[in-house]
Order: sequence, then structure tokens, then C-alpha cells
Amino acid sequence: MNRKRVMIVEDQREIARMIHSAIQLMDASLDIVDALSAEEASLELSERGADLIILDVRLPGISGLELLERWRIQNINIPVIVTTGFAEPAIRALAERLGARAFFNKPLPMEDFLRAVRSILAGEEFQPSEDRAAHVLTDLRQMLNADAAWLCQETGQATHRAGDVLEVMEEDMEAVQHAVLAILNRTIPFLGKSKAEPPSVIMLYGEKRNMVIVPMPSGPSLVLFLSKPVPAQTLADAITEALHRLEKIFHTDKLLQEVSEVIPMPDWVQQSVGSAASQPQEWNITAPQVEPLEAKTFWDEAVLQAGGFLSPGKLTFDEAEKLGLAPEAKPNDPYRVID
Repeated sequence: MNRKRVMIVEDQREIARMIHSAIQLMDASLDIVDALSAEEASLELSERGADLIILDVRLPGISGLELLERWRIQNINIPVIVTTGFAEPAIRALAERLGARAFFNKPLPMEDFLRAVRSILAGEEFQPSEDRAAHVLTDLRQMLNADAAWLCQETGQATHRAGDVLEVMEEDMEAVQHAVLAILNRTIPFLGKSKAEPPSVIMLYGEKRNMVIVPMPSGPSLVLFLSKPVPAQTLADAITEALHRLEKIFHTDKLLQEVSEVIPMPDWVQQSVGSAASQPQEWNITAPQVEPLEAKTFWDEAVLQAGGFLSPGKLTFDEAEKLGLAPEAKPNDPYRVID
């Protein structure tokens, strides 16, 4: 059985090593290869192929987005996960339009990122946790014919919503949350800890509607607003199912949790790059780019002139620059971004 192959296209070595280690810990059977530039990735892909590509936007030559466009034109249908430190919605929109299967801003949310890698390699559709949680709330709201279904933090902030209740303010929810938690904590001495099934539910009855509050083990509380009566068993079953789905979303399997705790800041990253505060702003550089036509013919010219390299079959950006093949930056380039 052939090993599945993941290519990481990232010019910052410490980030590439972090991603490499995380994926390897998740699945030791994967063949993982690193490329420092779009040019190197193109040659590597033509020689050995890949089952999944992790592609950074800012690269020291052809940008990740331009490379993604080139692959689309060439009908290369390998799944791509795009990563970037550039917080600009237009970048994400362009990446998705070019066929990216997932998009992540740096620093990477490691649990979601690893789940995306695993899902895409398995041929499954990937949905970010935020989208899936909202989907669960939408299903719950429809099942109970509720006015709204929210996930609320202790501060009262609703992190996920399905439906809305205009009269309810964040300050109101904060007060309710604190009161509910105080009640639960005070009952522990004579009731013991809350049982997992059925979930502990607090009902508040009112003239306009009823409020159902269900504290979750992961931190937020599930809050329902009901203006129509719901049978007790139907309510209990719907809440239990929703909690199972939400806990599975916010707490993925044990392996991914362990990996996400180990990987974000290993010792070798601190030793090699120091603290984030010590990195000068000048490191956020603009990537040089090429015109679309030149991008399509770049490697055809490179291959013809690439004799005598120390690494046969590969042309790094530094080698291309020595040959005079490195593209120059063009003003107003749609791919000219800072990562």
C-alpha cells in the first residue's frame, strides 16, 4: 500500500518544521516533504506528486495564490490547504475561488488544522469548528421550533447563534450565566456533581417565552429561547444529542488534543527564532511577483537553463535568482500581499 504524501510549501523554516512535526505526530505513516518556494514545490510535484499540499501565501518568488491559479489552469486537482499571516478577507475569498479546500490564518488553530488534514486525506468534506457548531444550533432550533439557540460564555457573549432575541442584551446574559453557575456550585455539597446524562438543565419560565440553560463541560452554556411548549422528553433528547455533537466538535479525539498541546511552541522554535517581540517589523516583506504569462512559462525557461545545480532536479529560488530568472515585483499586482 502506497503511503499518502503531504507537501508543505512554507519559506519560514521554523513554521514548516512545526507543521511537519504536528502532522507526523498525528499520523506517522504519512510521507511528508517540505518545499521552501513555489518554484521548488512545482518541481517536487512534477517528480513525485502529492495527496495534499499545505500552501503558504507569501513565498519568496511566485506567491502561493499565483501558484494555486497556475495549478487550476493546468487542471491539477490535488487538495490544497492555504495558510497565511495576512489578515485580509479578500485573500481568503481569492484562495477559495481558486479551489482551496481549507484556509487558516496564522498562528494556526492546531486542532482544526490537523482535523482538516485528516479529513481531506480521507476524502471527506472539511468544515471549521465554528461552522459546524452553528449548524448544530440551527438543527436544534428547528427540531424544537425555538426562537433562538445560542452558545454563551460566562461573560454573556454569544459565540455562536441560531436565531435572535432582540430584547436580550449581553449584560443580561452575563448576569444569568453567573447566577446559574452559582446555583450549580451551591448544590454540589448535597447533590454531588452533575450527572453527564441526562444533562443538568435549568428552566426559567416567563410570559413571553421560556429560557433553557444547559452548562457544558467544555465551558460555554447552551441557551434556548422557547415561545412554544415542547414535551419534556423531546426537549431532553434534543439537548442530549446537541451536546454530544458540540462536545465532539470542541473536543476532538484525544490524539489531536495531545498534539495541539505539544506542538504550538516547542523548545527548538524558541531557541531558533526567540520571542515574537524580538522579531523586527522589517521581516514583513513584500513578495516579488510576475505577470500571469511569465508565471506560466517561468519553469519552462528555468528547466532549459538549470544545468549544473548541486541538487539535480530541483531549482530553489536562490538558484533562480543567480540565473537572473527571479521575477521582479510589479506595482498593483493582485497577488502582492504581506504575509
